[in-house]
Amino acid sequence: MTPSAKSPTQIRVLLAEDQTMLRGALAALLDLEADIKVIAQARNGREALKLTSLHAPDVIVTDIEMPEKTGLELAADLKLADSKARVIILRSEEHTSELQSLRH
Repeated sequence: MTPSAKSPTQIRVLLAEDQTMLRGALAALLDLEADIKVIAQARNGREALKLTSLHAPDVIVTDIEMPEKTGLELAADLKLADSKARVIILRSEEHTSELQSLRH
């Protein structure tokens, strides 16, 4: 099975976070769970979009603020591309109103 091949018992996660230490900590914590596999990590939204095409994750955990493409822009692009991945956006309180625009 290739590294990106889907396991029936694992949720395949792509992490998108520009802060290296936080991205590494999230990956380490998620990898502690038997049913979660971090399959790719991106430093910005543009890289996350590219990696999503390559790896087809089940879930994308993204920071709201990143260089080149924000988490909000990434989520919008994924929606336009009809991606099946679920998106979890990490945010601070100051970005609450921006997230309202993503609701259906």
